[in-house]
This record gives sequence, C-alpha cells and structure tokens, in this order.
Amino acid sequence: MIRTTGRLYDGKTAQAHAVTVTATSSQVTVADQDGQARSYPLSETRISARVGNIPRGLYLPDGGKCESNDHDAMDALAVMQGKGGLERLVHRLERSLPYALAAAFGVALIIAGFIFYGLPTLAKQAAFALPPAVASHLGQGTLEALDKTVFNATMLPHSRQQHLEEQFRMLVDGTAQGKEYRLVFRASPRSGANVCALPSGSWA
Repeated sequence: MIRTTGRLYDGKTAQAHAVTVTATSSQVTVADQDGQARSYPLSETRISARVGNIPRGLYLPDGGKCESNDHDAMDALAVMQGKGGLERLVHRLERSLPYALAAAFGVALIIAGFIFYGLPTLAKQAAFALPPAVASHLGQGTLEALDKTVFNATMLPHSRQQHLEEQFRMLVDGTAQGKEYRLVFRASPRSGANVCALPSGSWA
C-alpha cells in the first residue's frame, strides 16, 4: 500500500484542498480533511512525468488532479501501474553531471557532423536535382544581385582576363560533361581576391 499527502484540485474551481492519497494494487482513494473519500480504479488514473522537483500530478478520471511533492510515492504508484521505469531512468540521467556532459558532447558531435558532412551532401544532391533552366535562372539572378550589392567592374587588363580564361577552359574541358561553364570577372573590395561558383555554371 502507498500512502502520501497532496493538494486536490477538483477541476471546477481553482481552490486546492489538502488530501490524503492511499493506493493499493487496484484502486486509489483520495480523502479530504473532513473524512470524505472517493475511490478510483488505479488503471484509470494518470501520473505526470518526473521533471526536476516540480510537483507531480495524479490525474483522476472525474477531471480532478492531485498534486504532490512526494516523488518517491508517485514513482511507486507508477510502478504499481506497470509504468514509470523509463521516466525514472531519464530522471537519474538528468541528475548525473557526467551523463549530462556526455550528452552535451554527443549533441555537439552530431551538429558538427551535420555541418561538415550532412549539409555538403544535401547541397550537392539539391544542385544536381535542379533542372538546367532553373539553375541558369538562379545563377543569373544571383549574379545580378551581387553586381548591385557587392561587386564592381573588374580592373584586370583584358590580356590578363584572356590568359585566365584559357587556363580555366583547360581546367573544365575534361570535366564539363555536357555542362557549360564560364568565367566572369568582377572586383570586390569587401572580399578581396576570391572566387564563387553560381548554379548556372558561372564562376565569379
């Protein structure tokens, strides 16, 4: 038998009543200070999960709720219902600093793995899944936006541009696989010497 105290909210008013809760393997009895008691089948009650030291709730089938700070009694009541094993394990892990640090480290590893491996893989799949017409439109729109906000007209001499275009063509000719790549020149005081690839196959 389990016996504990708590506060009863009847679900009709906000007023709490001090009660005594007694539970057996088949039923739960809630008795107030005047001696009035109500019994409920244990299987029809529900116990809230244990979260830190927050009061636990015993939800009754008639809409009432008993709140109690007696976590051990509530855990025992959950066990009597055939539940609560996982909740107790989670609570113990939450209270353990080594487990908490290990969990935080694991989450950090997952996030780092997604950033360094997951995002590039997703980006590559998305890039190859784009129809050529859509990629061309996106690339052109992106270049126009950059020209208005970041890029200026290039200051490279024409001869230098031609030389770089020849080197670029030698680089991509064997890997184009039916795609058209082109090299465009822009100046950007913000980024300095740099290169970016656009979805349309343009390199700026």
